[in-house]
Formats: sequence, C-alpha cells, structure tokens
Amino acid sequence: MMIDISIADLAIVLIGLAVGGALALFVVDAGKQMNLRTDP
Repeated sequence: MMIDISIADLAIVLIGLAVGGALALFVVDAGKQMNLRTDP
C-alpha cells in the first residue's frame, strides 16, 4: 500500500481546514456579539 499524498488530496485537506477555521471564527465572533448584546 503506497502512501501517496497527491496535490488534490492536499488541496482538499487545506480547504477543509480553512472552512473549519472560518466556521470556528464565525461561531466565536457570534458568541462575542451575543455576550455584548446581553451585557448592559
């Protein structure tokens, strides 16, 4: 079994990490905004 990481596979992994990071930042930012809204 050859372990061959092609450019396509690497691109898919990078895109997945980018999307995951964007979602995480979006959730954190939304949480901060909600906290700011609830605070007097």
